[in-house]
Amino acid sequence: MATTPTNLPVPSESPRDLKFNAGKIDEFVTSKQQEYIDRFGESHYTIEGLRWIAQQAISAFGYITMDSFQDGATLTLPNQILRWKLPDGDGEYYRWDGVFPKVVPAASTPESTGGIGAGKWLSVGDATLRGELADDDGYTLIPSLQTFNDLYVNPFNENVYYENTIVNKNITPKENSRNIEHKQNGILRFVTWNLWTGPSTDAYYNGDRFSPTKALQQQKQFLDSRGDYFCFQECFTSPVIDSTYLQVNPLSKSVFSMAMNAGGGNLYGLIDLTKLNIKSHTSKIYDDKTPTSLDSETRVYSKTIIDGDIFIYNTHLSTDPARATNMLSELLIEVTGAGKDKVVIMGDFNTSDSSKLSGFESAGFVIVNKSEWDTSIDRILVKGMSISGYGKVQILGKMSHLSDHDMYYVDLEVAL
Repeated sequence: MATTPTNLPVPSESPRDLKFNAGKIDEFVTSKQQEYIDRFGESHYTIEGLRWIAQQAISAFGYITMDSFQDGATLTLPNQILRWKLPDGDGEYYRWDGVFPKVVPAASTPESTGGIGAGKWLSVGDATLRGELADDDGYTLIPSLQTFNDLYVNPFNENVYYENTIVNKNITPKENSRNIEHKQNGILRFVTWNLWTGPSTDAYYNGDRFSPTKALQQQKQFLDSRGDYFCFQECFTSPVIDSTYLQVNPLSKSVFSMAMNAGGGNLYGLIDLTKLNIKSHTSKIYDDKTPTSLDSETRVYSKTIIDGDIFIYNTHLSTDPARATNMLSELLIEVTGAGKDKVVIMGDFNTSDSSKLSGFESAGFVIVNKSEWDTSIDRILVKGMSISGYGKVQILGKMSHLSDHDMYYVDLEVAL
């Protein structure tokens, strides 16, 4: 017979409450439900619920992809995922749901290194679905995209007002995708773009921060720019929708860096998107967190290392000049640290005064197209690599509603 607890205040030493709480301890530890009810009728998370919350937080910050079961690896973080490569594997990524560190010897499989299931390897990949979505009629797999058929029956982007920003008008998105995927080695294109997510979705997309309409347009813009690595600012994720909503083949790796909680279940910050292998990713809130009348936001920069030991920094500086100066000083100290020979810094610097970046030039950085972009607050700085080209994709004045920033890129000679 179930024990009925008292309503005595905490802490209660009533035998009825002690017996009741013993059952609740068992429920907290072993139940597969995410919540349990205490003796006052209040709801609390179980261990399973806390595990679920932690997993949602991990997803919001993005996964770090690693290769591979065949090559062997050591996983030390819960958001690291390991690929079981084709052709002898299934091409999917797996997350370890057990104790860390997890050592995976070479020539392994998920089954041979712990098995598949809760507390073991869990598949987080979608290789098969991505392949189907990459087909010309892949959009038919997503009911919410049926209303956007005009983007597909009109594959050359003609006479569609929000595609006025497309440069390669005679090439389909799928051809652009293949061009990025099979680009000759030696030259990589790095792109920065402030996505203006908050104001644009409020004004043009019914306040939907994750509008599939806008995401689809953005993905076509990514492919059209032929970029290999993108740094985005003013981005949102949530515990349910992570940075993968911007992914489009072959730009299949993304990471999120949180600057602040935007309320309504949304997180605000930066997103990096790439086809390249990400070796590690970290982010840091700038030390100057003091809100002012010119800027109440906390700001963040991220550091991502890709193959070739290339360090990529994504940043969004303060709109308050004094705070921005403090942030630039902090960023300069970070990027000039030992071992960072090849560095790219991209982002929204919120200043068009290139003299503010003189410290970076003294440290060996080149401000890409300094003279022509000197009216822009979006910047690309490069150190330790040769620049083979640069450019701008005009977004402003094109009636696309995608952003209030143009897109900027640099082509670098890189040996991976």
